[in-house]
Amino acid sequence: MKRMFRGARLVLLLGVVAIIAAAIPALAASGPDASSAKKHKKKHSKRGPTGKQGKQGARGATGATGPQGPAGPQGPAGPQGAPGGPPGARGAPGATGPPAESAVDYGVARVIRVRNGVRTVLGTVWTSNIPEDRNNAANGSGTVVDQGCAAGDTYMATGAIRSNETETSTPAGEAGAGLVVQSATGQLLTAMQTTPPSPNPFGTVKVVPIASSSKLDSNDPDPAGKQTTLVTTNPIGAPAGGACIINGTAQFFDFNEAAGER
Repeated sequence: MKRMFRGARLVLLLGVVAIIAAAIPALAASGPDASSAKKHKKKHSKRGPTGKQGKQGARGATGATGPQGPAGPQGPAGPQGAPGGPPGARGAPGATGPPAESAVDYGVARVIRVRNGVRTVLGTVWTSNIPEDRNNAANGSGTVVDQGCAAGDTYMATGAIRSNETETSTPAGEAGAGLVVQSATGQLLTAMQTTPPSPNPFGTVKVVPIASSSKLDSNDPDPAGKQTTLVTTNPIGAPAGGACIINGTAQFFDFNEAAGER
Protein backbone atom coordinates (compact mmCIF):
# COMPACT_ATOMS: atom_id res chain seq x y z
CA MET A 1 0.00 0.00 0.00
CA LYS A 2 2.82 2.34 0.89
CA ARG A 3 4.49 1.48 -2.46
CA MET A 4 1.39 2.33 -4.40
CA PHE A 5 1.03 5.66 -2.69
CA ARG A 6 4.64 6.43 -3.49
CA GLY A 7 4.11 5.54 -7.15
CA ALA A 8 1.01 7.71 -7.34
CA ARG A 9 2.89 10.63 -5.88
CA LEU A 10 5.63 10.21 -8.42
CA VAL A 11 3.13 10.19 -11.23
CA LEU A 12 1.52 13.28 -9.83
CA LEU A 13 4.87 15.02 -9.58
CA LEU A 14 5.72 14.22 -13.20
CA GLY A 15 2.37 15.59 -14.33
CA VAL A 16 2.97 18.85 -12.48
CA VAL A 17 6.42 19.13 -14.04
CA ALA A 18 4.93 18.57 -17.46
CA ILE A 19 2.30 21.21 -16.86
CA ILE A 20 4.94 23.67 -15.71
CA ALA A 21 7.15 22.88 -18.71
CA ALA A 22 4.22 23.47 -21.04
CA ALA A 23 3.37 26.78 -19.41
CA ILE A 24 6.89 28.24 -19.50
CA PRO A 25 6.77 29.33 -23.26
CA ALA A 26 3.40 30.95 -22.74
CA LEU A 27 4.67 32.80 -19.71
CA ALA A 28 7.76 33.85 -21.54
CA ALA A 29 5.65 35.16 -24.42
CA SER A 30 3.41 37.11 -22.09
CA GLY A 31 6.14 38.29 -19.70
CA PRO A 32 7.57 41.81 -19.30
CA ASP A 33 9.96 41.47 -22.32
CA ALA A 34 7.18 40.39 -24.68
CA SER A 35 5.03 43.28 -23.58
CA SER A 36 7.88 45.77 -24.18
CA ALA A 37 8.46 44.35 -27.68
CA LYS A 38 4.81 44.83 -28.54
CA LYS A 39 4.85 48.42 -27.28
CA HIS A 40 8.08 49.16 -29.19
CA LYS A 41 6.65 47.67 -32.34
CA LYS A 42 3.41 49.62 -31.98
CA LYS A 43 5.29 52.87 -31.30
CA HIS A 44 7.61 52.63 -34.31
CA SER A 45 5.15 51.12 -36.80
CA LYS A 46 2.98 54.27 -36.78
CA ARG A 47 3.67 56.32 -40.05
CA GLY A 48 4.02 60.06 -39.76
CA PRO A 49 2.45 62.64 -42.16
CA THR A 50 3.84 62.96 -45.73
CA GLY A 51 6.37 65.78 -46.12
CA LYS A 52 6.26 68.61 -48.72
CA GLN A 53 7.36 67.77 -52.25
CA GLY A 54 10.87 68.95 -53.01
CA LYS A 55 11.86 71.27 -55.92
CA GLN A 56 11.92 69.72 -59.37
CA GLY A 57 15.38 68.93 -60.57
CA ALA A 58 16.96 70.47 -63.71
CA ARG A 59 15.66 69.15 -67.00
CA GLY A 60 17.94 66.70 -68.70
CA ALA A 61 19.28 67.20 -72.24
CA THR A 62 16.90 66.43 -75.10
CA GLY A 63 17.67 63.16 -76.75
CA ALA A 64 18.43 62.84 -80.48
CA THR A 65 15.49 62.98 -82.86
CA GLY A 66 14.46 59.58 -84.00
CA PRO A 67 14.21 58.68 -87.68
CA GLN A 68 11.25 60.13 -89.54
CA GLY A 69 8.61 57.66 -90.43
CA PRO A 70 7.29 57.21 -93.96
CA ALA A 71 4.98 59.91 -95.29
CA GLY A 72 1.37 59.19 -94.89
CA PRO A 73 -1.03 59.10 -97.82
CA GLN A 74 -2.10 62.44 -99.28
CA GLY A 75 -5.40 63.64 -98.06
CA PRO A 76 -8.27 64.36 -100.40
CA ALA A 77 -8.38 67.72 -102.17
CA GLY A 78 -10.34 70.39 -100.38
CA PRO A 79 -13.51 71.82 -101.85
CA GLN A 80 -13.16 74.49 -104.50
CA GLY A 81 -13.64 78.01 -103.27
CA ALA A 82 -16.52 80.15 -104.27
CA PRO A 83 -16.08 82.06 -107.54
CA GLY A 84 -14.89 85.65 -107.32
CA GLY A 85 -16.91 88.68 -108.03
CA PRO A 86 -17.84 89.95 -111.48
CA PRO A 87 -15.05 91.24 -113.75
CA GLY A 88 -14.11 94.86 -113.34
CA ALA A 89 -15.09 97.56 -115.75
CA ARG A 90 -13.09 97.79 -118.95
CA GLY A 91 -10.59 100.62 -118.98
CA ALA A 92 -10.67 103.43 -121.46
CA PRO A 93 -8.73 102.79 -124.71
CA GLY A 94 -5.24 104.22 -124.85
CA ALA A 95 -4.14 106.96 -127.14
CA THR A 96 -3.66 106.00 -130.76
CA GLY A 97 -0.01 105.61 -131.66
CA PRO A 98 1.66 106.99 -134.75
CA PRO A 99 0.84 105.25 -137.99
CA ALA A 100 3.03 102.35 -138.98
CA GLU A 101 5.62 102.96 -141.61
CA SER A 102 4.24 101.80 -144.92
CA ALA A 103 7.07 103.08 -147.06
CA VAL A 104 10.55 101.63 -147.32
CA ASP A 105 13.90 103.16 -148.11
CA TYR A 106 17.10 101.15 -148.23
CA GLY A 107 20.59 101.63 -149.56
CA VAL A 108 22.20 100.02 -152.60
CA ALA A 109 25.97 100.18 -153.12
CA ARG A 110 28.01 98.89 -156.04
CA VAL A 111 31.70 98.25 -156.68
CA ILE A 112 32.73 99.29 -160.18
CA ARG A 113 36.02 98.92 -162.04
CA VAL A 114 36.93 101.77 -164.39
CA ARG A 115 39.40 101.04 -167.21
CA ASN A 116 39.97 103.57 -169.97
CA GLY A 117 36.60 105.13 -169.18
CA VAL A 118 34.72 101.82 -169.35
CA ARG A 119 32.79 100.93 -166.18
CA THR A 120 32.25 97.31 -165.15
CA VAL A 121 30.03 96.47 -162.17
CA LEU A 122 31.76 93.82 -160.01
CA GLY A 123 29.33 93.51 -157.11
CA THR A 124 26.25 94.93 -155.38
CA VAL A 125 25.11 95.01 -151.74
CA TRP A 126 21.71 95.96 -150.30
CA THR A 127 21.13 97.28 -146.83
CA SER A 128 18.19 96.86 -144.51
CA ASN A 129 15.66 99.67 -144.12
CA ILE A 130 17.31 102.96 -143.17
CA PRO A 131 16.39 103.88 -139.55
CA GLU A 132 13.93 106.73 -139.16
CA ASP A 133 15.61 108.22 -136.08
CA ARG A 134 17.80 110.68 -138.01
CA ASN A 135 20.85 109.13 -136.37
CA ASN A 136 21.53 105.43 -137.02
CA ALA A 137 22.72 103.89 -140.26
CA ALA A 138 21.84 100.96 -142.46
CA ASN A 139 25.07 99.11 -143.23
CA GLY A 140 26.26 96.95 -146.10
CA SER A 141 29.60 95.26 -146.76
CA GLY A 142 31.07 92.70 -149.12
CA THR A 143 34.12 91.28 -150.88
CA VAL A 144 34.53 90.77 -154.62
CA VAL A 145 37.35 89.37 -156.74
CA ASP A 146 38.38 90.97 -160.00
CA GLN A 147 40.07 88.24 -162.00
CA GLY A 148 41.13 90.61 -164.80
CA CYS A 149 42.55 93.64 -162.98
CA ALA A 150 45.49 95.46 -164.55
CA ALA A 151 47.81 98.36 -163.89
CA GLY A 152 46.05 101.70 -164.19
CA ASP A 153 42.61 100.39 -163.13
CA THR A 154 40.63 102.43 -160.62
CA TYR A 155 37.74 101.25 -158.47
CA MET A 156 34.74 103.19 -157.29
CA ALA A 157 31.73 102.66 -155.04
CA THR A 158 28.43 104.22 -155.96
CA GLY A 159 25.28 104.47 -153.85
CA ALA A 160 21.60 105.19 -154.10
CA ILE A 161 18.58 105.16 -151.81
CA ARG A 162 15.73 103.13 -153.24
CA SER A 163 12.50 104.39 -151.77
CA ASN A 164 8.76 104.73 -152.19
CA GLU A 165 8.49 107.34 -149.45
CA THR A 166 6.91 110.69 -150.12
CA GLU A 167 10.08 112.72 -149.83
CA THR A 168 9.62 116.13 -148.22
CA SER A 169 13.25 116.77 -147.31
CA THR A 170 16.36 117.47 -149.36
CA PRO A 171 18.54 115.53 -149.75
CA ALA A 172 16.79 112.18 -149.47
CA GLY A 173 19.69 110.80 -147.43
CA GLU A 174 23.42 110.52 -146.92
CA ALA A 175 25.91 107.74 -147.57
CA GLY A 176 29.59 106.96 -147.19
CA ALA A 177 31.83 104.07 -148.26
CA GLY A 178 35.34 102.69 -148.10
CA LEU A 179 37.34 100.45 -150.49
CA VAL A 180 40.47 98.39 -149.90
CA VAL A 181 42.10 96.75 -152.95
CA GLN A 182 44.66 93.95 -152.54
CA SER A 183 46.51 91.62 -154.86
CA ALA A 184 45.91 87.88 -154.81
CA THR A 185 48.96 87.55 -152.56
CA GLY A 186 47.58 90.08 -150.03
CA GLN A 187 49.63 93.08 -151.16
CA LEU A 188 47.84 96.38 -150.55
CA LEU A 189 47.34 98.08 -153.91
CA THR A 190 45.17 101.04 -152.91
CA ALA A 191 42.59 102.14 -150.35
CA MET A 192 40.21 105.05 -150.16
CA GLN A 193 37.16 106.29 -148.21
CA THR A 194 34.49 108.91 -148.80
CA THR A 195 35.68 112.50 -148.62
CA PRO A 196 32.82 114.65 -147.27
CA PRO A 197 32.14 118.20 -148.44
CA SER A 198 34.09 121.02 -146.81
CA PRO A 199 32.76 122.36 -144.58
CA ASN A 200 31.12 119.06 -143.57
CA PRO A 201 27.45 119.60 -142.56
CA PHE A 202 27.31 116.07 -141.13
CA GLY A 203 29.88 116.55 -138.39
CA THR A 204 32.60 113.89 -138.31
CA VAL A 205 30.63 111.33 -140.35
CA LYS A 206 32.26 110.85 -143.77
CA VAL A 207 29.19 110.89 -146.00
CA VAL A 208 27.88 112.79 -148.99
CA PRO A 209 24.26 113.74 -149.77
CA ILE A 210 22.48 111.49 -152.23
CA ALA A 211 19.11 111.55 -153.94
CA SER A 212 16.57 108.76 -154.02
CA SER A 213 15.00 106.89 -156.89
CA SER A 214 12.39 104.23 -157.33
CA LYS A 215 13.09 100.99 -155.52
CA LEU A 216 12.53 99.20 -158.83
CA ASP A 217 15.80 100.73 -160.04
CA SER A 218 17.65 98.13 -157.97
CA ASN A 219 17.19 95.76 -160.89
CA ASP A 220 19.25 98.05 -163.12
CA PRO A 221 23.02 97.47 -162.59
CA ASP A 222 23.91 101.10 -163.06
CA PRO A 223 21.02 103.41 -163.98
CA ALA A 224 22.45 106.51 -165.57
CA GLY A 225 22.19 109.60 -163.38
CA LYS A 226 20.66 107.69 -160.44
CA GLN A 227 23.88 106.70 -158.71
CA THR A 228 26.02 108.95 -156.54
CA THR A 229 29.75 108.30 -156.45
CA LEU A 230 30.74 107.63 -152.85
CA VAL A 231 34.47 106.94 -153.30
CA THR A 232 37.05 106.48 -156.11
CA THR A 233 40.49 104.92 -155.61
CA ASN A 234 43.80 105.89 -157.14
CA PRO A 235 45.01 103.79 -160.10
CA ILE A 236 46.65 100.51 -159.06
CA GLY A 237 50.02 99.19 -160.10
CA ALA A 238 50.62 95.88 -161.86
CA PRO A 239 49.07 93.28 -159.48
CA ALA A 240 51.02 90.12 -158.80
CA GLY A 241 49.04 87.04 -159.80
CA GLY A 242 46.65 88.86 -162.15
CA ALA A 243 43.74 89.09 -159.67
CA CYS A 244 42.54 91.74 -157.24
CA ILE A 245 40.46 91.41 -154.08
CA ILE A 246 38.20 94.37 -153.25
CA ASN A 247 36.71 94.74 -149.75
CA GLY A 248 34.00 97.38 -149.46
CA THR A 249 31.73 98.86 -146.79
CA ALA A 250 28.87 101.37 -147.09
CA GLN A 251 26.59 103.21 -144.67
CA PHE A 252 23.32 104.96 -145.44
CA PHE A 253 21.72 107.61 -143.21
CA ASP A 254 18.70 109.89 -143.34
CA PHE A 255 19.69 112.87 -141.22
CA ASN A 256 16.83 114.93 -142.68
CA GLU A 257 14.03 112.44 -142.11
CA ALA A 258 10.74 114.30 -141.71
CA ALA A 259 7.64 113.12 -139.85
CA GLY A 260 5.58 113.10 -143.03
CA GLU A 261 7.88 110.69 -144.82
CA ARG A 262 5.97 107.49 -144.14
